[in-house]
Amino acid sequence: MIDLRRLFFSFYIILLIPTVTLAQNANSSAFNSYTEALQKNGYRAKLDTSNKDFLHIETSTQGSVIFIVFPECKEDSECNLLELVSYLDCSETVEQCSDVMKSWQNEENFSGIIQPEGTKMIALYHYIKTDKELVSSSTLTASIEQLASDVVIFSRSVNEAKAVDDAANASNAVIDASKKKTNIKMK
Repeated sequence: MIDLRRLFFSFYIILLIPTVTLAQNANSSAFNSYTEALQKNGYRAKLDTSNKDFLHIETSTQGSVIFIVFPECKEDSECNLLELVSYLDCSETVEQCSDVMKSWQNEENFSGIIQPEGTKMIALYHYIKTDKELVSSSTLTASIEQLASDVVIFSRSVNEAKAVDDAANASNAVIDASKKKTNIKMK
């Protein structure tokens, strides 16, 4: 005779295993929704779940790579916060990046800015806080475009500061050379 309780329990376990897996990956549907929304709007977007502590989508626009990070999203929590981040390498323009960063922080801008400790990088970022609903694709793409625009503005400001510094250094070199020339003594 078939033990119905054992059969039911086996059936329940078979049904429960996928449910547990789905619950653990429930937030991946949000990630997939954002990735698909970006792709439908013409962006190349790649979901990276290789590190469960750094779940993110990578996309790009206006020459800038943008990471969409889910800092509060863990297997058992809701993904109510998105952070858009773009990094700039300032290894060749450390002084200029620092100066532009200081003035940027004193102004009201869409994007915040920080220098990750121990690096020669600058990170421009913007947060989007949600309720239980996903952020609309138009809000997400507009935010990405605005962050990328800020990256362009910041980069342009750094390049202008570098050009001014280079011109000043070249001018000083000419003045120094001129001073040395006038100090030549004739016999």
